[in-house]
Amino acid sequence: MKRKAEVLVIGGGTAGYSAAIRAAKLGRSVVLVEKDEALGGTCLNRGCIPTKALLHAAGLLRELSGARKLGIEASDVSLSWGKLQAWKDSVVRRLSQGVRFLCERNGVELIRGTARFVSPRRVRVEGADVELEADAVVVATGSAPVELPGLEFDGEMVISSREALSLPKRPERVLIVGGGYIGMELGTFFACVGTEVVVVELLDRVLPGIDPELVSHVARGLPQLGVEVHTKSRVIGLERSRGGIVSRVHGPDGKEFIVEAELALVTV
Repeated sequence: MKRKAEVLVIGGGTAGYSAAIRAAKLGRSVVLVEKDEALGGTCLNRGCIPTKALLHAAGLLRELSGARKLGIEASDVSLSWGKLQAWKDSVVRRLSQGVRFLCERNGVELIRGTARFVSPRRVRVEGADVELEADAVVVATGSAPVELPGLEFDGEMVISSREALSLPKRPERVLIVGGGYIGMELGTFFACVGTEVVVVELLDRVLPGIDPELVSHVARGLPQLGVEVHTKSRVIGLERSRGGIVSRVHGPDGKEFIVEAELALVTV
């Protein structure tokens, strides 16, 4: 079936749905194509929002665990991993539904499927049996995690942030490759819920590119959480075993050392 619209937006993430709603408010006929069932893209479904939800819960757990020194008796404080994941998913689901409501209320037509260009202003939507032609096309398809040679994702022992947010159980020990904001957020979460965390960062400090004063505040707090950080270091080899991963790390002094963990989380 062939259709026509004034504006076609490919991708229902933060940029895509914002552009679609704005164009609709300006009086244009707008079609938004999204391949996933949920709107909101990486940030809402597999990034910012679920991470912040988990960090909130982890921070609360840490505060309650140390409440006795304040004179607050909070006995039997424990974490139910399954309930935590269910609560996080409910937060994400509620916000995604809110995005859908905003699109529909503003007259944005939603089509689920994968858009492929057949000409500069025409796309075929696989999964919806629709061919769309538009006066203007906005491509807002987002990004994907970067794989490193030798550290290819397998979804189990070598994972990206996407899998890290929905693990079936709490890992006992995690190697985080990359000390940027994604790695440090997830590392902080895991440390707060009792996981041993080792961070390997290639540059001379964690959170490269962020204000040094802010970074120094974060860096001072990492030892209190039990996070082990190796800067000016890189993973040069990784082997998978039945019990987890064994990685070889090249340190700043030129020497190699071994890091064993249940899984490796790559966040470069």
